[in-house]
Amino acid sequence: MADELELAELVAQVTLNLRRACMVGSPAPVVAYMWNLMNDPRPGDLVLEVSRFRKEPFEPASLGRLVRVEDDEVRGRIYTVVPLTGPQAGEEVPWENASFVKVLTERPRPPAEPG
Repeated sequence: MADELELAELVAQVTLNLRRACMVGSPAPVVAYMWNLMNDPRPGDLVLEVSRFRKEPFEPASLGRLVRVEDDEVRGRIYTVVPLTGPQAGEEVPWENASFVKVLTERPRPPAEPG
C-alpha cells in the first residue's frame, strides 16, 4: 500500500502529465478550459510547483494548498503554500522564482458555448 509521500508524488505526476497533454496547438474547448483553470491558481486551490519538477526529485513541499500570492518589488512573485505531506506539512512555505498550477480536483465544467 502506498504511503502519503508516494500518493503525493502520484498526484504531482498526474497533474504534470495533464498539463503537458493540454499543450496542444488547437485544443478542444474543454482542453483549453482545463489549461486556463490550471494556469490561474487562486488562494484555497490545491497547487503544484512545476518549474523545478522535471529537474529534481519530487519535493513534498511542492504540493499543497495555496494560501496567498504576493508581488514584491525586489523578490518578485511569492507563492505561500501549505504542503500536504513531508517535513513541512501544515506550515506556510514561501516560494520565490517558482511557477504553480492548480491541481484539478473536480471534473472541469466549461461554460456552455453560445449557440
